[in-house]
Amino acid sequence: MDSNRHSTGPLAGPPDELALLEEAADRLAARDLDRLSDVVRAERVLVLRRLVDRLDGQWLKELAGVDARGAAGADQDQQVRSTAAWLRGRLRLGAGAATAAARTARALFRGPLTQTAAALTDGTISVAHASVLAHGTRDLPNHLAAEAEPVLVEAAAQLDPPRLRRVIGHLRMVADPDGADAQAERRHQRRGLWLTPTFDGMVAIDGLVESEAGQMVLAALEPLARPTDASDHRSGSQRTADALTELARRNLEAGRLPTTGGVRPQLSVVVDLHSLLGHLGAWAASWVGPAPSTPRPAGGWPATAR
Repeated sequence: MDSNRHSTGPLAGPPDELALLEEAADRLAARDLDRLSDVVRAERVLVLRRLVDRLDGQWLKELAGVDARGAAGADQDQQVRSTAAWLRGRLRLGAGAATAAARTARALFRGPLTQTAAALTDGTISVAHASVLAHGTRDLPNHLAAEAEPVLVEAAAQLDPPRLRRVIGHLRMVADPDGADAQAERRHQRRGLWLTPTFDGMVAIDGLVESEAGQMVLAALEPLARPTDASDHRSGSQRTADALTELARRNLEAGRLPTTGGVRPQLSVVVDLHSLLGHLGAWAASWVGPAPSTPRPAGGWPATAR
Protein backbone atom coordinates (compact mmCIF):
# COMPACT_ATOMS: atom_id res chain seq x y z
CA MET A 1 0.00 0.00 0.00
CA ASP A 2 1.22 3.52 -0.80
CA SER A 3 3.04 5.12 2.13
CA ASN A 4 0.82 8.18 1.73
CA ARG A 5 -2.22 6.09 2.67
CA HIS A 6 -2.75 4.61 6.13
CA SER A 7 -0.82 1.40 6.70
CA THR A 8 -2.13 -1.96 7.73
CA GLY A 9 -1.44 -3.24 11.23
CA PRO A 10 -3.07 -1.15 13.96
CA LEU A 11 -5.83 -0.14 11.54
CA ALA A 12 -6.54 -3.67 10.29
CA GLY A 13 -9.82 -5.28 11.36
CA PRO A 14 -13.27 -3.67 11.56
CA PRO A 15 -13.58 -0.41 9.58
CA ASP A 16 -12.64 2.69 11.57
CA GLU A 17 -12.94 6.37 10.66
CA LEU A 18 -9.93 6.33 8.32
CA ALA A 19 -11.18 3.27 6.47
CA LEU A 20 -14.56 4.95 6.04
CA LEU A 21 -12.82 8.07 4.71
CA GLU A 22 -10.95 5.99 2.16
CA GLU A 23 -14.20 4.39 1.05
CA ALA A 24 -15.79 7.82 0.70
CA ALA A 25 -12.80 9.04 -1.33
CA ASP A 26 -13.13 6.03 -3.63
CA ARG A 27 -16.83 6.79 -4.14
CA LEU A 28 -16.04 10.41 -4.92
CA ALA A 29 -13.45 9.35 -7.48
CA ALA A 30 -15.97 7.03 -9.15
CA ARG A 31 -18.75 9.64 -9.40
CA ASP A 32 -19.71 10.66 -12.95
CA LEU A 33 -19.50 14.44 -12.59
CA ASP A 34 -20.74 15.11 -16.14
CA ARG A 35 -24.22 14.01 -15.08
CA LEU A 36 -24.46 16.74 -12.43
CA SER A 37 -25.83 20.22 -13.02
CA ASP A 38 -23.56 23.28 -12.96
CA VAL A 39 -25.13 24.46 -9.69
CA VAL A 40 -24.45 21.13 -7.98
CA ARG A 41 -20.89 20.98 -9.28
CA ALA A 42 -20.14 24.51 -8.04
CA GLU A 43 -21.59 23.71 -4.61
CA ARG A 44 -19.55 20.50 -4.43
CA VAL A 45 -16.34 22.45 -5.02
CA LEU A 46 -17.10 24.71 -2.05
CA VAL A 47 -18.16 21.87 0.25
CA LEU A 48 -15.13 19.77 -0.66
CA ARG A 49 -12.79 22.67 0.09
CA ARG A 50 -14.34 23.11 3.53
CA LEU A 51 -14.07 19.38 4.21
CA VAL A 52 -10.44 19.33 3.10
CA ASP A 53 -9.66 22.17 5.52
CA ARG A 54 -11.43 20.31 8.33
CA LEU A 55 -9.44 17.19 7.54
CA ASP A 56 -6.24 19.24 7.49
CA GLY A 57 -7.18 20.48 10.95
CA GLN A 58 -7.65 16.92 12.15
CA TRP A 59 -4.34 15.94 10.55
CA LEU A 60 -2.55 18.75 12.41
CA LYS A 61 -4.28 17.70 15.64
CA GLU A 62 -3.07 14.13 15.31
CA LEU A 63 0.36 15.31 14.19
CA ALA A 64 0.61 17.39 17.36
CA GLY A 65 -0.23 14.28 19.39
CA VAL A 66 2.44 12.22 17.65
CA ASP A 67 4.93 15.04 18.18
CA ALA A 68 4.05 15.36 21.88
CA ARG A 69 4.52 11.62 22.48
CA GLY A 70 7.72 11.43 20.47
CA ALA A 71 6.00 8.80 18.31
CA ALA A 72 7.37 9.95 14.95
CA GLY A 73 8.87 6.86 13.34
CA ALA A 74 6.84 4.41 15.43
CA ASP A 75 5.02 3.24 12.28
CA GLN A 76 8.28 1.57 11.19
CA ASP A 77 9.70 1.00 14.67
CA GLN A 78 12.42 3.55 13.99
CA GLN A 79 13.87 6.50 15.84
CA VAL A 80 14.01 9.70 13.81
CA ARG A 81 15.72 13.03 14.41
CA SER A 82 12.51 15.02 14.55
CA THR A 83 8.86 15.04 13.60
CA ALA A 84 9.70 17.20 10.57
CA ALA A 85 12.33 14.68 9.43
CA TRP A 86 9.75 11.89 9.73
CA LEU A 87 7.28 13.85 7.59
CA ARG A 88 9.97 14.45 4.97
CA GLY A 89 10.84 10.78 4.78
CA ARG A 90 7.39 9.24 4.93
CA LEU A 91 5.29 11.81 3.06
CA ARG A 92 8.05 13.21 0.83
CA LEU A 93 7.39 16.75 2.02
CA GLY A 94 9.93 19.47 1.42
CA ALA A 95 12.00 20.60 4.39
CA GLY A 96 10.17 23.93 4.68
CA ALA A 97 6.70 22.39 4.42
CA ALA A 98 7.50 19.68 6.98
CA THR A 99 8.90 22.16 9.49
CA ALA A 100 5.97 24.55 8.99
CA ALA A 101 3.46 21.71 9.51
CA ALA A 102 5.09 20.62 12.76
CA ARG A 103 5.26 24.19 14.08
CA THR A 104 1.64 24.92 13.11
CA ALA A 105 0.47 21.71 14.79
CA ARG A 106 2.26 22.63 18.02
CA ALA A 107 0.95 26.23 18.02
CA LEU A 108 -2.65 25.16 17.45
CA PHE A 109 -2.93 22.03 19.57
CA ARG A 110 -0.12 22.34 22.11
CA GLY A 111 0.19 26.12 22.33
CA PRO A 112 -1.88 29.26 22.88
CA LEU A 113 -3.99 29.17 19.68
CA THR A 114 -6.80 26.93 20.91
CA GLN A 115 -9.57 29.01 19.31
CA THR A 116 -7.74 28.89 15.99
CA ALA A 117 -7.57 25.11 16.26
CA ALA A 118 -11.30 24.89 16.93
CA ALA A 119 -12.14 27.24 14.04
CA LEU A 120 -10.04 25.11 11.69
CA THR A 121 -11.47 21.75 12.68
CA ASP A 122 -15.06 23.01 12.44
CA GLY A 123 -14.48 24.55 9.01
CA THR A 124 -14.77 28.23 9.97
CA ILE A 125 -11.29 29.07 8.64
CA SER A 126 -8.95 27.37 6.22
CA VAL A 127 -5.64 25.69 6.91
CA ALA A 128 -3.93 28.57 5.05
CA HIS A 129 -5.43 31.08 7.53
CA ALA A 130 -4.46 28.89 10.50
CA SER A 131 -0.89 28.68 9.22
CA VAL A 132 -0.71 32.47 8.89
CA LEU A 133 -1.91 32.88 12.48
CA ALA A 134 0.52 30.27 13.79
CA HIS A 135 3.50 31.75 11.96
CA GLY A 136 2.59 35.38 12.63
CA THR A 137 2.21 34.97 16.40
CA ARG A 138 5.13 32.57 16.86
CA ASP A 139 7.47 35.16 18.39
CA LEU A 140 4.83 36.81 20.59
CA PRO A 141 4.59 35.93 24.30
CA ASN A 142 1.87 33.31 24.84
CA HIS A 143 -0.33 35.64 26.87
CA LEU A 144 -0.32 38.28 24.12
CA ALA A 145 -1.14 35.70 21.45
CA ALA A 146 -4.00 34.34 23.58
CA GLU A 147 -5.39 37.85 24.21
CA ALA A 148 -5.31 38.76 20.52
CA GLU A 149 -6.56 35.41 19.23
CA PRO A 150 -10.34 36.12 19.29
CA VAL A 151 -9.88 39.21 17.11
CA LEU A 152 -7.48 37.37 14.80
CA VAL A 153 -9.81 34.41 14.35
CA GLU A 154 -12.67 36.77 13.50
CA ALA A 155 -10.41 38.53 10.98
CA ALA A 156 -9.40 35.16 9.52
CA ALA A 157 -13.04 34.35 8.85
CA GLN A 158 -13.41 37.52 6.75
CA LEU A 159 -10.04 38.20 5.11
CA ASP A 160 -7.81 36.34 2.69
CA PRO A 161 -4.39 35.16 3.99
CA PRO A 162 -2.34 38.11 2.60
CA ARG A 163 -4.61 40.70 4.26
CA LEU A 164 -4.69 38.63 7.45
CA ARG A 165 -0.89 38.70 7.42
CA ARG A 166 -0.99 42.50 7.35
CA VAL A 167 -3.38 42.54 10.33
CA ILE A 168 -0.93 40.39 12.29
CA GLY A 169 1.90 42.70 11.27
CA HIS A 170 -0.02 45.63 12.75
CA LEU A 171 -0.63 43.64 15.93
CA ARG A 172 3.07 42.88 16.26
CA MET A 173 3.91 46.54 15.74
CA VAL A 174 1.57 47.57 18.56
CA ALA A 175 2.39 44.73 20.95
CA ASP A 176 6.15 44.62 20.43
CA PRO A 177 7.37 47.67 18.48
CA ASP A 178 11.06 46.97 19.12
CA GLY A 179 10.73 43.36 17.98
CA ALA A 180 8.68 44.39 14.94
CA ASP A 181 11.29 46.97 13.94
CA ALA A 182 14.06 44.39 14.29
CA GLN A 183 12.14 41.88 12.19
CA ALA A 184 11.43 44.53 9.53
CA GLU A 185 15.13 45.36 9.38
CA ARG A 186 16.00 41.66 8.98
CA ARG A 187 13.55 41.38 6.09
CA HIS A 188 14.98 44.56 4.55
CA GLN A 189 18.50 43.15 4.66
CA ARG A 190 17.37 39.94 2.93
CA ARG A 191 16.21 41.78 -0.19
CA GLY A 192 18.09 41.19 -3.40
CA LEU A 193 17.84 40.53 -7.11
CA TRP A 194 20.12 38.14 -8.93
CA LEU A 195 20.50 37.92 -12.72
CA THR A 196 22.69 35.09 -13.96
CA PRO A 197 23.55 34.44 -17.63
CA THR A 198 22.95 30.82 -18.61
CA PHE A 199 25.04 28.69 -20.96
CA ASP A 200 22.45 28.95 -23.74
CA GLY A 201 22.43 32.75 -23.75
CA MET A 202 19.37 33.40 -21.56
CA VAL A 203 19.34 35.16 -18.19
CA ALA A 204 18.05 33.47 -15.02
CA ILE A 205 16.31 35.88 -12.62
CA ASP A 206 15.82 35.24 -8.92
CA GLY A 207 15.13 37.64 -6.10
CA LEU A 208 13.38 38.66 -2.93
CA VAL A 209 11.78 42.03 -2.17
CA GLU A 210 9.75 43.40 0.69
CA SER A 211 5.97 43.28 0.65
CA GLU A 212 5.36 46.88 -0.44
CA ALA A 213 7.97 46.66 -3.18
CA GLY A 214 6.52 43.36 -4.35
CA GLN A 215 3.04 44.84 -4.58
CA MET A 216 4.37 47.73 -6.68
CA VAL A 217 6.12 45.32 -9.05
CA LEU A 218 2.99 43.20 -9.38
CA ALA A 219 0.83 46.26 -10.01
CA ALA A 220 3.21 47.48 -12.73
CA LEU A 221 3.41 44.09 -14.46
CA GLU A 222 -0.27 43.13 -14.26
CA PRO A 223 -1.63 45.29 -17.12
CA LEU A 224 1.29 44.30 -19.36
CA ALA A 225 0.95 40.59 -18.56
CA ARG A 226 -2.67 40.18 -19.64
CA PRO A 227 -3.40 37.98 -22.67
CA THR A 228 -3.50 40.11 -25.79
CA ASP A 229 -6.50 38.26 -27.25
CA ALA A 230 -8.12 34.85 -27.48
CA SER A 231 -5.29 33.58 -29.67
CA ASP A 232 -2.62 34.40 -27.06
CA HIS A 233 -1.38 30.96 -26.00
CA ARG A 234 1.52 32.11 -23.83
CA SER A 235 1.64 30.65 -20.34
CA GLY A 236 1.24 32.92 -17.32
CA SER A 237 4.96 32.81 -16.59
CA GLN A 238 5.78 33.66 -20.21
CA ARG A 239 3.41 36.65 -20.14
CA THR A 240 5.03 37.86 -16.92
CA ALA A 241 8.51 37.56 -18.44
CA ASP A 242 7.38 39.48 -21.52
CA ALA A 243 5.73 42.10 -19.29
CA LEU A 244 8.98 42.66 -17.38
CA THR A 245 10.84 43.12 -20.67
CA GLU A 246 8.19 45.51 -21.97
CA LEU A 247 8.26 47.53 -18.74
CA ALA A 248 12.02 47.94 -19.01
CA ARG A 249 11.82 48.83 -22.72
CA ARG A 250 9.20 51.54 -22.16
CA ASN A 251 11.20 53.18 -19.38
CA LEU A 252 14.42 53.08 -21.34
CA GLU A 253 12.90 54.60 -24.46
CA ALA A 254 10.98 57.23 -22.50
CA GLY A 255 14.28 58.61 -21.18
CA ARG A 256 12.99 58.93 -17.64
CA LEU A 257 15.86 56.95 -16.13
CA PRO A 258 19.18 58.48 -14.99
CA THR A 259 21.21 59.66 -18.00
CA THR A 260 24.20 57.53 -17.00
CA GLY A 261 23.39 53.94 -17.81
CA GLY A 262 19.69 54.63 -18.03
CA VAL A 263 18.90 55.34 -21.69
CA ARG A 264 18.85 52.61 -24.31
CA PRO A 265 22.03 52.64 -26.46
CA GLN A 266 21.67 54.69 -29.65
CA LEU A 267 23.18 53.61 -32.97
CA SER A 268 23.99 55.97 -35.85
CA VAL A 269 24.30 54.38 -39.29
CA VAL A 270 26.19 56.44 -41.91
CA VAL A 271 25.97 55.37 -45.56
CA ASP A 272 28.11 56.90 -48.32
CA LEU A 273 26.40 58.28 -51.47
CA HIS A 274 27.73 55.53 -53.77
CA SER A 275 26.23 52.82 -51.58
CA LEU A 276 23.04 54.76 -51.09
CA LEU A 277 22.47 55.03 -54.85
CA GLY A 278 22.18 51.35 -55.48
CA HIS A 279 24.70 49.04 -53.92
CA LEU A 280 22.82 48.34 -50.67
CA GLY A 281 19.42 47.29 -51.96
CA ALA A 282 17.02 47.07 -49.05
CA TRP A 283 19.69 48.32 -46.63
CA ALA A 284 20.05 51.69 -48.39
CA ALA A 285 19.18 54.09 -45.58
CA SER A 286 20.53 56.58 -43.12
CA TRP A 287 19.11 55.91 -39.68
CA VAL A 288 19.49 57.09 -36.11
CA GLY A 289 17.61 55.50 -33.24
CA PRO A 290 17.54 52.76 -30.62
CA ALA A 291 19.88 49.86 -31.24
CA PRO A 292 17.98 47.15 -33.14
CA SER A 293 17.40 43.78 -31.55
CA THR A 294 17.75 41.86 -34.86
CA PRO A 295 20.78 39.58 -35.19
CA ARG A 296 23.85 40.85 -37.03
CA PRO A 297 23.59 39.78 -40.70
CA ALA A 298 26.12 37.32 -42.09
CA GLY A 299 28.97 39.37 -43.51
CA GLY A 300 28.36 42.31 -41.18
CA TRP A 301 26.20 45.39 -41.16
CA PRO A 302 26.28 47.21 -44.57
CA ALA A 303 27.35 50.52 -43.10
CA THR A 304 29.69 52.19 -40.62
CA ALA A 305 28.32 52.47 -37.11
CA ARG A 306 29.51 55.17 -34.85
